[in-house]
Amino acid sequence: ELGDRTILDSVDAGAKKATALVESNPDASFLDVMSAAVEGAEEGCEATKDMLPKFGKAAVHSAKAKGVIDQGALAGKYMLEGLRNYFADQQ
Repeated sequence: ELGDRTILDSVDAGAKKATALVESNPDASFLDVMSAAVEGAEEGCEATKDMLPKFGKAAVHSAKAKGVIDQGALAGKYMLEGLRNYFADQQ
C-alpha cells in the first residue's frame, strides 16, 4: 500500500505526475511525460525519508531508516529514469 515505504511510493508518485501533465497538456511528448514521471518518482523517494519501513530488513532496523530514502523506491525511480533515457536515445 502507499505509505508502506516501498517501490510503490515512488512509482505511484511518478504515475500521478505523468497523468497530471497529460491532463493539463494533452499534446505533451512522450519524453515530457516520462520526464514528469521521473520527477514525480524523485518526490516519492524523498517522501519515503519520513516513513517507517514495515517490510524486509529495513523493518528490523526501522529507527536507522528515518531520514534515508527507501532503496525499493529508489529502484523504482531508476527504472523510470532508465526508460526515459532509453527512449530519449531512440530519437
